[in-house]
Amino acid sequence: MPSPTDKNPEPDFESALAEIDEIVNKLESGALQLEESLQAFQRGMELVNFCSTRLQAAESKLKILLEGAAGEFILKDAE
Repeated sequence: MPSPTDKNPEPDFESALAEIDEIVNKLESGALQLEESLQAFQRGMELVNFCSTRLQAAESKLKILLEGAAGEFILKDAE
């Protein structure tokens, strides 16, 4: 399973969620060996952290949009 530090491009949010779902199904099936389970769990946690970061960034952008001065909508990247 690739990790975010691999040379592969970062997945998009929806792809990451789909991969998390696949990992959960594999872990719940009990068909994986211990080492495979550990690797799958690690990858799942990396994806959860990735998704969490993306959600926080989106939330920050929405707050900036909603808090525009005098009712105008301003979109700028949150830091």
